[in-house]
Amino acid sequence: MNTVTALFGLLGMVGGLGSLSAAFYVGVTRRKIGAEARLLGVNADDIMSGRALGMYDRAMKEAGEAKAEARACREKVDALEDHIDRLERMMRDAGLTPPPFRWPPLQAAGSE
Repeated sequence: MNTVTALFGLLGMVGGLGSLSAAFYVGVTRRKIGAEARLLGVNADDIMSGRALGMYDRAMKEAGEAKAEARACREKVDALEDHIDRLERMMRDAGLTPPPFRWPPLQAAGSE
């Protein structure tokens, strides 16, 4: 065996080892990238479900506030109707005729 043959054999062996190490590195890197992609998918699902839950909580809170406000408005309307009844009774007792109640109020032409 001469030196040239030994040199090329050595170079071939080094190249073969480099190819094996590159193939091993590619395999490890592919598994790592796959695991990171799965983790990102799980994190995205967690974020989306967290946002959906937050939106649901806000909607439920606002619905509760709207119900409370509607209840307060209903109570105020009831109190106003009682007050109007008393005022109309007072007007009739004084010989006056109260104006009729109209709902919805009449709109002037062209006010739309």
